[in-house]
Amino acid sequence: MTKLDELKDDLSYVRGAVQRADHKRGPAAIYLLWAAITVVGFSLVDFFPEAVAIYWAAAGPLGGLVSFWLGWRDARRRGHGDVDVGVRHALHWIGMLVAIGMTVLLALTGRLEWDAVSPAILIIVALGWYLAGVHLDRPLLWLGLLMGLGYVVILFVQVYTWTLLGVLIAVGLIVAALVARRDRGSEA
Repeated sequence: MTKLDELKDDLSYVRGAVQRADHKRGPAAIYLLWAAITVVGFSLVDFFPEAVAIYWAAAGPLGGLVSFWLGWRDARRRGHGDVDVGVRHALHWIGMLVAIGMTVLLALTGRLEWDAVSPAILIIVALGWYLAGVHLDRPLLWLGLLMGLGYVVILFVQVYTWTLLGVLIAVGLIVAALVARRDRGSEA
């Protein structure tokens, strides 16, 4: 291997490390998308519970597809071509979606009471967001912890708890979007 090849390899390694470090915060548009989806979906539990399953069956996967597209577009615009990061995100979120589907299957087969489905899914989403924060997108760690705390509150408080939790998570996502925009603006 020539010195030039070694230099290219070294630069490629450094660029990859910088790209991976830069991916600890997603694009602001994804946070804002999920702020809107979450506040509506969580509020439905309190005000229109019969629409919750239909809403999330559509909003979850569609929101995931839009998020994937927004992330892909942002990565291209910024010149990041790390396919591994995109695959990791896809596998993470698809895995969470499958776990939610399996929970619904428990209810459909009578092994889980329908009243327990929303709290059970909240546990899955809280863990999914927390682990995404650990491994993929740092702000989701704190929002996952907030969801976990919200799960405990939901067990004991029955009045508009889902709506309040949805608003708190949406506010957290909006703050994450503002921080992401600020950080990306300072990079330019």
